[in-house]
Amino acid sequence: MSRSVRSTVEATPEPLVRAFEVWIPDARRTQLRFQSGFYRGARSSRSAVPAVVANGQGLPGQVLQRKAPMILEDLTAYRGVVRPAIAARSGFSAGVGLPIIYRKKVVAVVTLLFATPEGAAGAFEIWQPSVDRQKMVWGDGFYGDLHPFKAVSQQTAFALGEGLPGQVLASRAPILFEDLSLQRGFVRSEVAAAAGLNAGLGIPVLDGDNVQQVVLLLTSALTPIARVMEIWKPNSQGVLSLNAGYYGPLAGFAKISVETRFKRGIGLPGRVFAERTPVVFERLTGEAGFIRYEAAARAGLDAALGFPVFRGNAVEAVVVLFN
Repeated sequence: MSRSVRSTVEATPEPLVRAFEVWIPDARRTQLRFQSGFYRGARSSRSAVPAVVANGQGLPGQVLQRKAPMILEDLTAYRGVVRPAIAARSGFSAGVGLPIIYRKKVVAVVTLLFATPEGAAGAFEIWQPSVDRQKMVWGDGFYGDLHPFKAVSQQTAFALGEGLPGQVLASRAPILFEDLSLQRGFVRSEVAAAAGLNAGLGIPVLDGDNVQQVVLLLTSALTPIARVMEIWKPNSQGVLSLNAGYYGPLAGFAKISVETRFKRGIGLPGRVFAERTPVVFERLTGEAGFIRYEAAARAGLDAALGFPVFRGNAVEAVVVLFN
């Protein structure tokens, strides 16, 4: 590794998300098969993950059963897919499961396993539309030690088009607030700033054309949820360009990403768009088909997860998270 890459790695904050997994259900939705995953600094955890889990078993099985996102606040006390001892040894403290829904069926489940070291600032939230679908109300959340932010969030509701949850509900598409301090639409900006949160990614869970839930990933510069978060959108010819991105200090990788376009089936966004399923790159190399591999090496990025957001029968966007 070159000196320039090494210095970049040393300067890059450690992400809270330490692992991501992709699970695929069988045709009858009775079980899920482990398809791929990445475990940062804990590769032994992969050998502890079963090849198959039943509908309702563990975090991915419960997401499949409920057809809804789910947060587990304490993996070390949970007898699910990640055994408590493995979770504790690997440093996984909590997890989020996200269903990928296409034509009214769960076609994949993405799980994010994360650590919350002392002093970490980051939050995962689930927001749900009201009965009349005119506002978003708090459903669940994980906040670590951000107790004041949690208290405010639980008492907050967002009108259609208001704040990040309300804007995602109105647009039925993922939205990234790259700097919360500059977003007039972020209702909780003051308490978020006090908590050290500086960016947010809102992901809709769509069943057909209807938003069932909105999942928020709220991150800080010192302890980011992921090192990079991106939204890619296709044009009418199926070429994807960057819609929004959060890069923290990785200005070089941001510049390359803004300038890059992906055709169907090419690179991580292009593969997700073509295959219509989540894709994990465990190694960001040219041999693995990762187009931005030189910039990723300079930035010290190790792995990436991409997953589609469907609207109706079409891929509305591709969300990419880097570790």
